[in-house]
Amino acid sequence: MPEATYDYTQSSKELTSGQMDKTVEWIKEQGIQSVGVAEHLGQFVSIRGLASGGYAYAMDYKMQAKVVDKYGVYYCPYLTEVNIDLFYATKIFIAKEIPQNSCEFHEVMKHEWKHHTANTLAIKTYSDRLEKDLPSIARDIELRHGYVDRSQVERTFTEIKRSVKDMIDIYYDSIWRDSRQRNALIDTPEEYHRVDGAINLCEKERRSK
Repeated sequence: MPEATYDYTQSSKELTSGQMDKTVEWIKEQGIQSVGVAEHLGQFVSIRGLASGGYAYAMDYKMQAKVVDKYGVYYCPYLTEVNIDLFYATKIFIAKEIPQNSCEFHEVMKHEWKHHTANTLAIKTYSDRLEKDLPSIARDIELRHGYVDRSQVERTFTEIKRSVKDMIDIYYDSIWRDSRQRNALIDTPEEYHRVDGAINLCEKERRSK
């Protein structure tokens, strides 16, 4: 699982607005109006924590074209190697008002780590599936193009690469969809009521000392 990075320098007000607007908008689309602290659905409350993650990928190809007739007229273009690097990065923000190593801090972190775990599970699920499916995908694409005239080899290389990328994009989009679904199951009113209750208990215990 990729390691998360952390930011404890921003205030709750800064997390609620400013550079976190896009993340907050995504959460609102899931039907959740508060993050890190729960009151009730539909009431916006200041943010105590956020987990902001993203995916990317890079590809590298190696190809050859083998002569298939004794005159050197027709060639069979094929992939010899396809390297795909999938990247996932997440940054967890916890409001600087919350003392580090406090009970409240650990409760907020516990919730944000659920998002980090959901995102890494999404990328693992589809990267494993892609690794398994890729040889068949490449073979099907190669067969689809068949033998070509020597003058068409370079154009066919380009078409094969484009076809492979189109297939990779399907898996990449699936990562995003799966991630959104997993996170929606975390961002529920019940979960935020649970977090809020745990934080209230932390505060009561601290006041009782």
